[in-house]
Amino acid sequence: MKILGICGSRRKGGNCEMLLKAALAKAREKGAETEFIGLHEEDVEFCDGCCKCDTTGVCGIDDYMKEIITKILAADAIIFATPTYFGDVSGTMKNFLDRLNPAGIGRKMKGKKVCIIAVGAADPALVERSIETIKLFCKCQLMEVVATMKAKAYATGEVGEDKIREAERLGGLL
Repeated sequence: MKILGICGSRRKGGNCEMLLKAALAKAREKGAETEFIGLHEEDVEFCDGCCKCDTTGVCGIDDYMKEIITKILAADAIIFATPTYFGDVSGTMKNFLDRLNPAGIGRKMKGKKVCIIAVGAADPALVERSIETIKLFCKCQLMEVVATMKAKAYATGEVGEDKIREAERLGGLL
């Protein structure tokens, strides 16, 4: 099984990255091939609404997203990790999801397994909207959400060992 981890945080080495890497490590331990993509590492342009993807199946913007889309289509499963800002996914994650439209053309992502990790400084109940945003994206793409987790943390490293173990459990499900 090939599992791709997508981190929607701009904070290198932050809580989302820590949890995502713990999940990927457990999946690797169980025999999966894994890859981590930090959206902070490359700039992904905003969708410009040209609709070229609707007619050609290929995005009209020439940037890092083309490489990411190729990796997503080759993966059997995806783990999304996002911080929660003002009750929803980060702007980085939202932009990324918007740019995935070409990958969904022809239902190319149908049946892919998905896990979702959402982190927020507020009460974890307020983080639920981030999970729901990614779930809606997955529903539109006919992807199967297998598991989700929420963590309360702000400063880097603030996630507890219990949440690291939960992330590992999540990674082991795929």
